Amino acid sequence: MAALIGKWKKETTDNLGPLMDKMGISDQAKQMISNSNPTVEISQNGDTWNFITTIGDKNRDIKFKLGEEFENNALNGETVKSVITLEGDSMVEKFDWRGKTVTITRKVVDGKLVSTMSTDGVTAVFTLVRNC
Repeated sequence: MAALIGKWKKETTDNLGPLMDKMGISDQAKQMISNSNPTVEISQNGDTWNFITTIGDKNRDIKFKLGEEFENNALNGETVKSVITLEGDSMVEKFDWRGKTVTITRKVVDGKLVSTMSTDGVTAVFTLVRNC
C-alpha cells in the first residue's frame, strides 16, 4: 500500500451530487464540498495510518490501524465509526451514515488515487493526482 503514501489533490469528481443527495447532505455542505479543491495527505508510521484531508479551512485528521474500528469526524462535524481494511491492492473503508452503510475504496490506478464512494446503490468517483 506504499503507493497511497503522499500528498494528493483533487483532479475530477463524477456523480457527486446524486451521492450527496442519497446521503442526505445539507445544501450548505453540498455547496461547500462541490466547490472545494480538497487535498489529502496519506502517511504511515509502523502499523498506524494517518489521513489528513483539507477542504477550505476545515481539516480532518484521522489515525487508524487496519481492521480496527475508530471514530471519524466527517467534515460536517458528525461522528461516525469506521473500519478500514486491505482488499487486494485497495484500501476499503466502511461506516454507518444515518442508517446507511457507506463504502469508500481507495486505489492507485495509473499513478492517480481513485476513491470510489458508494451507498444505497449510488456511487461517486473522486480522482486525485499527486501534489508534490
